Amino acid sequence: MRRVFTAAMLAAFAGLMVLSACSLDLFFGGDENGAGSGGSVGVSPDAQVTDPGSAPFVTNPQLNDDTDTCGRSTLMTFVGQLVDVIPPILIPAGSRVYETGAMLTMDFRLDRINIEYDPISRDVVQITCG
Repeated sequence: MRRVFTAAMLAAFAGLMVLSACSLDLFFGGDENGAGSGGSVGVSPDAQVTDPGSAPFVTNPQLNDDTDTCGRSTLMTFVGQLVDVIPPILIPAGSRVYETGAMLTMDFRLDRINIEYDPISRDVVQITCG
């Protein structure tokens, strides 16, 4: 009895796998007649391959030294020093002062200063906008 049940379960599972493969092909560009995408998901047959090195990308404003949208240049002299040395009057309202590895919200604000410091040495690691 147990072998019959196991064999029936395996047959049902194999049937589901076949059906799911057909539905994925239909979803990713195939048609009812089985003309699928041939393994290239969502790519038209006449698509041209371009050099991946020439693909456009978005730069991270935090890594661009040319832009100082938050006024961090006034605080850059404190990088490498104790975080406690920074006068509170120089840290604008809404700034974030946090330990490396601390959990932060993921909202990106160009006008906000982020002061990151090492939790052990309390040295300022980096000062960024965002």
